Amino acid sequence: MNWIQKNYERALLVFSAVLALLGSGWIIFKASSFGSRFMTEEPALREKLEPLSVDAITEASRRVSAVPQWPINLDMPLFSSTPFVVMNDKPSEPFRMRDAEGDKLRSPVTNIWLVDNDLDYTAIDVLEQDPDRDGYTNLDEFEAGTDPNSSLSKPGWETKLYYVERVEVPLTIKLNSFDNGTCSVAFITQGADGAEQRRNEFLKIGTPSARFEPGRFTITEVKTETVQRFGSPTQVAVALMTDAKNPRAGKIRLEQGSLVPNPSYTAKFSYTLTAETFETKEGEDFELRQPAGMTITVEEISAEQAVISYVPENASEPVKQVKKLSSPPKGQ
Repeated sequence: MNWIQKNYERALLVFSAVLALLGSGWIIFKASSFGSRFMTEEPALREKLEPLSVDAITEASRRVSAVPQWPINLDMPLFSSTPFVVMNDKPSEPFRMRDAEGDKLRSPVTNIWLVDNDLDYTAIDVLEQDPDRDGYTNLDEFEAGTDPNSSLSKPGWETKLYYVERVEVPLTIKLNSFDNGTCSVAFITQGADGAEQRRNEFLKIGTPSARFEPGRFTITEVKTETVQRFGSPTQVAVALMTDAKNPRAGKIRLEQGSLVPNPSYTAKFSYTLTAETFETKEGEDFELRQPAGMTITVEEISAEQAVISYVPENASEPVKQVKKLSSPPKGQ
């Protein structure tokens, strides 16, 4: 006892060692008997396996191949949900807004473009909206490949110019008579109220018209021809006339006493950027307010299209552009 008191620290160390040995022995004992707690009887091994049925293998293979595979969209960003839109009339056919091959919610714009540009694709008029207030709709921006959310990125002004229609300006010409190198010619038009208006003018051969649209019409030749009138040959005066405003038409043949239609045409344009309309004859110009000073020349007019020319901003050479007959979008 006196030794323990004198050697207290050594005695405590020996006691701790004894406890550690006892604890280790107890843990080893428990570990060795751990597996026996979960032991079950092992099934008897078969001496021979039964052969598998070919039909069973075929059926199992069919079931495995019939398991639907989830489509993988590599364009979809990670950790991002895929939006779906369900229409009331087609609740079982949702629009997958990130499916490049899926049906378009707002055709012709792709679903991905609507999502990527954070547009309100649930709105019916989303294609007519103008988030950046630059005068161009979301549809305009999509077709031009520009940013619908930035006024610094926008389509060209020419995308807002529409060829609406070709307007006919009726004109009928009649050769009344010919005497001593001078022709009596009637020009028949329509007034604003649709009433017929007739202007008679005496034209000398080779001298342009002076009263009706001065300088436009010129008699180049007058001759006598035999034509059929009322079932019998009749000699009449025939004059050949040119039209300075329609040189491609060639020479106009005027047979004395006959009405010859010679209409002219104007092109009607709608410029939706500034809500302007223009009606211009072939060969004439009109000027836009925006871009300021932009002058458009109407080169050619047909029933289906009009050819215009203009000098682009910061350029010196004019360019020609064909405008197909079309109507501006509703509301513009």
